[in-house]
Amino acid sequence: MTTTRTLTQRLDDSGLPHRAATAPLLPKPTTASPQSDPSRYHHPHFLGSEPGWHVSIRYYFTPFTGRERRPAVPDAAFADRTLTSSQRCELVEQYREAEALWSMAHLRVEARAALGLADERWQRLLIAREALNAAFQALFRTSDGRWKAALLRLTFAEAATRVAAKAWDQVAGQLAQLAADQVRVAGGHRELPITTVAREIGLDASAWRIGLAEDYQPRPDAGWQSPALGEVTRVIAEQRLHIHEAANLHEVIRGRDEQVTEALTSTI
Repeated sequence: MTTTRTLTQRLDDSGLPHRAATAPLLPKPTTASPQSDPSRYHHPHFLGSEPGWHVSIRYYFTPFTGRERRPAVPDAAFADRTLTSSQRCELVEQYREAEALWSMAHLRVEARAALGLADERWQRLLIAREALNAAFQALFRTSDGRWKAALLRLTFAEAATRVAAKAWDQVAGQLAQLAADQVRVAGGHRELPITTVAREIGLDASAWRIGLAEDYQPRPDAGWQSPALGEVTRVIAEQRLHIHEAANLHEVIRGRDEQVTEALTSTI
């Protein structure tokens, strides 16, 4: 006698009972330890953060004076095993922003005294340059009998201009180095220009000629000079070349005049 049984499992194409597929085992997401508290590593000036428009996170701090120590993530934060990698990354980003803000405040503090001195020395350099040009132009209006006195005045003007250029280069080099230090800490996209710092204390530095920090570092090259001194030296060399050419021309003209006079005399 044949009997039938009700199947409790569906058969597959092979006629064998079908086995339901089992889900693959996935790694459990890492979660912060209950003892995880990155706030103990926040910078003392840190106030909070929020999502930003142009940056992923916007950080807020109380103002820096610039006299604090340069912000740096505490070493203990990297050794703390209760922190997750994302929490450490957030701390790094927080301190990067703190560094940028501190660098600006530090530049303002360090540059204040140099800016006041720079304004005075820039004005002296301008006056010296004007006196040099005036002494040079005066040579072309000087009679033959007064050339020695005019050349002496030009020599004094050259020396005074060199002194003024050296003094300007000294303070300009200080400002250039301070500006380079600020960019090195904050990055080029967070640069605080020296002209902006000067304007904040009421100085117009738009016409100041300040080179790069490396331009003021002495080099063993023969004839190396700092930027302003090098420019003044070139101007003086050009002026002396014109004077030499004019003197030679004057001698030629005088020689020809003497020949003409002699010829006219001999015919009388």
